[in-house]
Amino acid sequence: MKKLYNHQIEGIPILQEKPRHILADDMGLGKTCTVIRAMFTLKNIPQRIIVVCPKTLIDNWVNELIMWSGKPLKITVLKRSNLFKIMKDQPDVLICSYESLRILEGLQVMYPADCMIMDECHKIKNRNTYAWKIIKEFSKTYSKMRMYFLSATPNVNIGTDVWSYLNIICPTMFSSYHEFIQEFFDVKKVERNGVYINKPIGLKKYKKEDFQGILGHFMTRRTKEECLDLPEKSFITIPLNMTKRQRELYTELESSFSISLNDLDPDDFLAVSGVLAQITRSKQLCVSPDLVIPGIDSLDDSPKAEMVKELISNTNDKVVVFSQFAMFADRMHKYYSSKHIPCAKLTGSMTQEQRSENVRKFKENPDCKMIFISTKAGGYGLNLVEANTVIMVDSLWNPAANNQAIDRTHRIGQTKNVTIYYLEMNKSIEQRINAIVREKEGMFDETINETGILSRMKNQDVA
Repeated sequence: MKKLYNHQIEGIPILQEKPRHILADDMGLGKTCTVIRAMFTLKNIPQRIIVVCPKTLIDNWVNELIMWSGKPLKITVLKRSNLFKIMKDQPDVLICSYESLRILEGLQVMYPADCMIMDECHKIKNRNTYAWKIIKEFSKTYSKMRMYFLSATPNVNIGTDVWSYLNIICPTMFSSYHEFIQEFFDVKKVERNGVYINKPIGLKKYKKEDFQGILGHFMTRRTKEECLDLPEKSFITIPLNMTKRQRELYTELESSFSISLNDLDPDDFLAVSGVLAQITRSKQLCVSPDLVIPGIDSLDDSPKAEMVKELISNTNDKVVVFSQFAMFADRMHKYYSSKHIPCAKLTGSMTQEQRSENVRKFKENPDCKMIFISTKAGGYGLNLVEANTVIMVDSLWNPAANNQAIDRTHRIGQTKNVTIYYLEMNKSIEQRINAIVREKEGMFDETINETGILSRMKNQDVA
């Protein structure tokens, strides 16, 4: 068994002493092995453990359980086809993807778990989703069950997301979402379907200390700066100019916007959805016109694609390439494959077996220099320390999500300095979005979250 780091050793008694807790350690600090060792060194080891995680991390959890549990385990991955086998065999650990929670719901009585671990728990931050309600129901059915919430970014909104976890951890103290909001957050009245509701707009300044005090009791968070002496991480922004065809299409699209951001009411859901769709289309154009023109399966007229090729050709190191758009990953993979150059990819449409095989190929094959990943499919949970170059073809709205992607390489096990390249199209919406995202990065420490971005953009930010 590998040796644990000091911060992981220190985290074990914290989790053992608190049967329901949020572990929000920074990305790459080894939350998975910490919680596994905590459970399997208890005096009374849980007899049945449910692990809920993104499907991209199922193989990783199997490997980590084998490595860190210190004992032979019967591990089963939940599928609709093996329900009866699970009920009969009662495995030590049952791993379930968030997409399979509806199947898990049917096992609530037949598989009486005494521990549940939610990895990347921000997947259930919304208390109105069916996924959250299933987890909540388990917590009520098995009130003495240990429950652990793992995520480096437990909040995505303005600090209100933590209620979803706190209500499960301590339902008597956090029974009412609305009372929680009224206590800690400034609100404004907004109309929804003819009804006025209080919408939280930010943490009350005079309540900041109280808020952080509560989180400190129910949540443990350590940063990489506190715990590790990692190699340096450097950022380079590469500005690019659009091709003539690209600029013409971009200008035409910009003129078709149905509403200016200046006139947009951020609480008007339909209007916001429409503008976000237009902004997404603009971002696609910045990557390549071929992503928005039906029937074309190439990356012609794409300065970003050409820059990616150039950066890859100029290094002997392994490279991870992230894009919000799976089509970009597909087409870059197709380009290199057509030239018989080993490469890998990871997108949301791939099966679990395909994902695992591609990640394994990138990590273990010395001739496979690059992996192309759609950010939402592979931007969290993966360990890709074999690479020390990251190319961000485009950025997500959420700075924490961008950092999650980058830290697939800058984490425990990395021995080289990591270089991150941001590709940014001149005179485009990308520059405005990226500027606001960078400005917002400093807000995470206040409430461990990111606030909404759309309402802060002005009309000139589109151009």
